[in-house]
Amino acid sequence: MNAPLIPVSGLIGAMITACPFFPLAWGSEDVIAFNEIATIHREVIVPIPSEVFNVLDQFDVTRNDWRRQLKVPEEADCQNRTHFALFLGRVVAEGFLAVEAEDGDAIRSLGRQVLSVAEELGLRQAVIKHSKSIIEEAERGDWEAVREEFDATRQTVRDEMERRRDQDLSHCVSVGGWIRGTEIITAIIDQHYTPKSSEILYQPQLLEHFTSTFKENRRFQRDRRMRTIIGKLDELQPFMAKEGVIDRDQVRKIHRICAKLSTDTISP
Repeated sequence: MNAPLIPVSGLIGAMITACPFFPLAWGSEDVIAFNEIATIHREVIVPIPSEVFNVLDQFDVTRNDWRRQLKVPEEADCQNRTHFALFLGRVVAEGFLAVEAEDGDAIRSLGRQVLSVAEELGLRQAVIKHSKSIIEEAERGDWEAVREEFDATRQTVRDEMERRRDQDLSHCVSVGGWIRGTEIITAIIDQHYTPKSSEILYQPQLLEHFTSTFKENRRFQRDRRMRTIIGKLDELQPFMAKEGVIDRDQVRKIHRICAKLSTDTISP
């Protein structure tokens, strides 16, 4: 089994380190080989966003399947930068989903939210050009161009956060996108369940990466939302760190945990 992926968590920020959705080959005998579309980031496999989009196109999942999972969040009213970063990860995941659903209205709304949250994080100037391009291309219905702009934005935001040495916020964006992405993809897996498709949820290295990173950070230990995330990551361990088929009931348990996390930690 390949090393697990960090889903970023979509529109921009969370693409710094990952991508929110897991490729699933519905109805095929084999799960897609992620190492063929991935790069290494701190010894954890990370998918390249543009390649993930190409894989998603192969799914036997309809646009309406994706659209039913779409939940454009309200404008953020967060208490601090940590919470804004978590929320940005959620917006990012929602942005990838909106592209798969080809929902122009959602993309425009999410593009504006990206810019608003980026301003709170001091990244407005770095992302404003990309945010405008995403909205403009969505209005034209040029989904390939939207995808390309997402990929360009990913690199811009990653470079800016590395320049500022703001790795804490980068981790928050990533886990925020991962939470929402896992909530979405477990709903899709449940809808189209096969034993093979469930294997993508086997992610021991990913869970260990997030858990160890957050537990070692005193800043996160003092934050209620981050403490909740740490606790729920521990709760997910028995389901996502055991190699082999994950049965449908366990997929639903993972979904419920992530859905609750979405409400409690990455929503406005």
